[in-house]
This record gives sequence, structure tokens and C-alpha cells, in this order.
Amino acid sequence: MTRVSFFLVLLSSMFVLPSCLKDPTPFQASSDAFLSTYYVSSTGSDPTGDGSSSAPWRTIDHAVNSVSLAGGHTILVRTGLYDGPIRIERAFLSEVVVKSEEPYGAMLTNVGNGSPILTVVLTPPNDGPVHLTFEGFVFSNEGTLGGPCSSRAGNMIFLSNISNFTFRNNIVYGNNRKPRCNNMIKVSIVGATQPWHDIRFEGNVFGSPPANGSDLLEIFEPTELDVIDNIFYS
Repeated sequence: MTRVSFFLVLLSSMFVLPSCLKDPTPFQASSDAFLSTYYVSSTGSDPTGDGSSSAPWRTIDHAVNSVSLAGGHTILVRTGLYDGPIRIERAFLSEVVVKSEEPYGAMLTNVGNGSPILTVVLTPPNDGPVHLTFEGFVFSNEGTLGGPCSSRAGNMIFLSNISNFTFRNNIVYGNNRKPRCNNMIKVSIVGATQPWHDIRFEGNVFGSPPANGSDLLEIFEPTELDVIDNIFYS
């Protein structure tokens, strides 16, 4: 009962979205190859930042695209609203953890332009393990832009042709504005050459789907997937 009460208190306080930030900017590699912890901030800069605490990047996908493929990194996202699509098409040799520095302090949304908030996808024949974790965020497309949902189409978070992915202790709600009116999260396979494995959803809260019906978590053909200690509500 303590876990449920804790999440409900959090949910009751986060239904007002602050102003939006700009979309991600192009790739720039970090200038410090020896960092293992990198930072993203709503006041950071992708062109001039280096991912350090004093010069953070501005967008999550830029950070993920900038760290070395060897992995073993932690990317801490500071408190704030991050509006715009996050698209990741990289695989790491060891775990990379993308984490809200303050639990539930970083809100990820894409109300402004109607594509998924987060897409993690590998293209065959390069599909397989990504070794990536997302932890401690609030994902929401609730807002005043776009009309109310009248049909089912689209996804708020889309994962395709990947393995070794963990989605932990996040809050996902408010998929109730056009054109994102269907799945909170969709896990899919399109021509993958390797069987899925080690995909894990743990300790998350999923809720507030559109009134016409929504899939909170839609999964197609995984060979190994764990759904553990999540809360689902509507």
C-alpha cells in the first residue's frame, strides 16, 4: 500500500505542463573521453556543451548520440520540461543509464509536433542489444494542443527491434490529444534478425488513456519480456 500511495501523491501534482523547449540539435561528440557521468539541462547547449556538470547538453538524444559506444555511462537529466522527439538508433557494448537526476523532476513531452516522445529503434540486420535504461522520468502528452482523441492511432513511446532495454520507475500518462491517441508504449518487431530478450518494464505507473480506449502497453512477439511491479490505471 505504501508504493501505491506514493505514486498517487506524485500523480496528483503533475498535470500542469510548463512552457516548451526547442527541438534537439545536431550531433556533437563530447570533448572529454574520460567522463562516465554526463549531464543534460534545459539551460544547456548541444553546440557548445561538453556534457559536464558545468557545461551540460540540452537534449537527451544528443547526449546518447555523443557518448562512446563502449557504454558504461550515466546520463543525468536535470529537472525541467523537455519538449520534442527523442530518437535513439544506437547500440552500446555495456549499459548506458539515462536518468532523471531528481526522481520525476524531468518531464518528457512532445505535445507540440505530434510524433512519439521516445523512439528507440534498430534497423535490421543491425538489430539486437542496445544496453539502455530509462529511469525516473515523467512522460506525458497531456496538454491543450490538438483536439480530443476520436480514433485510435499512434504511440507515445515506440520500441522496435531491440533487446537489453530497461524502462524503470517512470510515470506515463496523458496520451489524450490528437494525433497520439493509441498506445502509451508499443514494443514491435519489423523484420528483426535476432530474437528479443531482456526487455524489462519495472516499477512504472501507466494511466490516464483517452476516453475512446487505449493500450497502456502493447507488445508484439517478444521472446523474453518482464513486466514487474507496475501500476496500471484508467
